[in-house]
Amino acid sequence: MTALARLTDWLARALFWLAMVALAAIVAVTCFEVLLRYLFDAPTHWAADSVGYLLAASIMLALPEVTRQRGHVAISFLAERMPNLAPVLALVAALVSLATAWIIGEETARQAARLVLTQGAAPIPKAWITGAAALGIGLSGLVFLTQMWKPSKGSG
Repeated sequence: MTALARLTDWLARALFWLAMVALAAIVAVTCFEVLLRYLFDAPTHWAADSVGYLLAASIMLALPEVTRQRGHVAISFLAERMPNLAPVLALVAALVSLATAWIIGEETARQAARLVLTQGAAPIPKAWITGAAALGIGLSGLVFLTQMWKPSKGSG
């Protein structure tokens, strides 16, 4: 296993744990909101926004591990019929993912420089959300690069 593969595997797992923490926070915030709303007639103004932010973060942070596990949606008929094409397809997926992450990263930097906030009752810096997207898609691109040299379980 290459150093890049070990690093991307470790980072993908670490981000996946953060995604799980975000999902646990969604459950906690939702329960807290329900408790306050129905037992104390005192709903929060920030819960719905927080759940949306956490959901976006959890999806983007889980993406590299899903990619690493090859759990993403794939149209695999070409790779199954022509196993020698699988590395080329992984390279294309990596290049598209990395280019997308670059574009999102540039937008993240612009949002951070301009201090752009989300809209809603509880605004946060928009760069936090787009940054999570750039990170998740970028790391997924690196995972695709490492998969160029790893045969899939179904090939052979």
